[in-house]
Amino acid sequence: MVETLSSPRTLAAIRGRLAGIAPTSERRWGSLSVGQMVSHLNDSFDVALGARKVPTAESLLGRTLIKWIALWAPMRWPKNIPVRPEVDQRFGGTPPSSLDQDRIALLQRIQRFAAASDASEWGPHPIFGKLTVSEWKRWGFLHVDHHLRQFGG
Repeated sequence: MVETLSSPRTLAAIRGRLAGIAPTSERRWGSLSVGQMVSHLNDSFDVALGARKVPTAESLLGRTLIKWIALWAPMRWPKNIPVRPEVDQRFGGTPPSSLDQDRIALLQRIQRFAAASDASEWGPHPIFGKLTVSEWKRWGFLHVDHHLRQFGG
């Protein structure tokens, strides 16, 4: 089964996994702290929902092959993927505040994102360009899953 944020079961699992992370959760890879990771996810969902603008770095390869591999290939995302500076908490992303407040904000964004049913409610993905509803919801699951695995969640 392909997991997406369309599934109530998947959403419940994500909520449980988010509840399980703590300021003391140890990073398995990368350089973000737990708080920075949650802020990064908040910023990324803001981009998806059109509330945060980032320049695109679209290319034919990104809109086609890389998008297909990232969204549909039966493998986990690799560790240490570079991110846009606008959603990188070490550079231009929103600094974390309180983990509990940021986690609540993230859960609200994920719920809003999951409830959306029209692709016009989202902006373009900075690398993949325009996505369908099912592609966005697949991306949302994969992105959250990737970062929760980063901290053992």
